[in-house]
Amino acid sequence: ADVADDAAMTRALSEGRSRFGELHGVIHAAGVSGQGALALRGTPAAARAVFAPKVDGLDVLRRLLGAQSLDLFVLTSSINAVVGAAGACDYASANAVLDAFVDSDAVPTGWRQVVAIDWGAWRDVGMAATLRVPEAMRAHWQAHLAGAIAPAAGVEALARVLASGRRRVVV
Repeated sequence: ADVADDAAMTRALSEGRSRFGELHGVIHAAGVSGQGALALRGTPAAARAVFAPKVDGLDVLRRLLGAQSLDLFVLTSSINAVVGAAGACDYASANAVLDAFVDSDAVPTGWRQVVAIDWGAWRDVGMAATLRVPEAMRAHWQAHLAGAIAPAAGVEALARVLASGRRRVVV
């Protein structure tokens, strides 16, 4: 379901509870990458499309689940919220909202562990691995991905982050 769509998420949560029982944790991993400099994309709708899954999705989840006790609520943010990247100001900003949420008064009191993880690029899976890069930049991007987080290392990092009890972590 589209996490930014209230009705779709209401249905998905209802179906999930029917099939699997009560919900104890959420990993909010929705997102789309920006597509380069905002000035070249022309409309506010382009930035809005980047904000929707992360920011609007967070708002929908908070509204629909805020009265429920959760053991875990994980926000998959991006290292771009911390160090930025050329042509990614909308993406960096959307992730910065996730980072700020964990330390805000907007976190429901019944959510026991809330953490934002600012991930670097993952190799082989995820947004960075499937990003379409212009031909002129492809070799550089492939070299970058060669040093990115391997999936097994990412899973281990997630376990360590959750065990740490920290609210914000950069991986």
